[in-house]
Amino acid sequence: MVTREETLVIMQRIYDSRPTKFFKPLDETHAGINCMMKTLAKENSPLTAGQISEKMGVSTARVAVLLKKMSEKGIIVREGTPEDARKSLISLSDEGRRQAEQVKEELISIFQGVIERIGMEKAEQFIEISNAIKSAVEEEFDSREKLNEGGIL
Repeated sequence: MVTREETLVIMQRIYDSRPTKFFKPLDETHAGINCMMKTLAKENSPLTAGQISEKMGVSTARVAVLLKKMSEKGIIVREGTPEDARKSLISLSDEGRRQAEQVKEELISIFQGVIERIGMEKAEQFIEISNAIKSAVEEEFDSREKLNEGGIL
């Protein structure tokens, strides 16, 4: 049986091993311009602010702030919708597509350097272990939710 103290040590070591120089910018951009550029770049057609909000998992207020900033930088194009003049369809401008591709290539380059340093075998092992931890965490949370739903906890 794993003790509480051992669990706390492992939890801290997992947290400490997280490459913050990589994940912090990703966390910050999850609700930022880079995330919106990625969302829009993946689509074959323009999206409404509500659709963007849904796909990014952020509020429409956050999307509105980002759209304003992106519009000022010239990286999005807004078009009115024929059925509702109050709604806009948003897509990336040519400059927006160029910047989205640049961000993507920079991340690929960084990861390529990481993989070259640690080797493909260790990268694969890390992914396998991370997936096992993710699966175990999700199962643990799911079992606790079922207990809560049943009024047991």
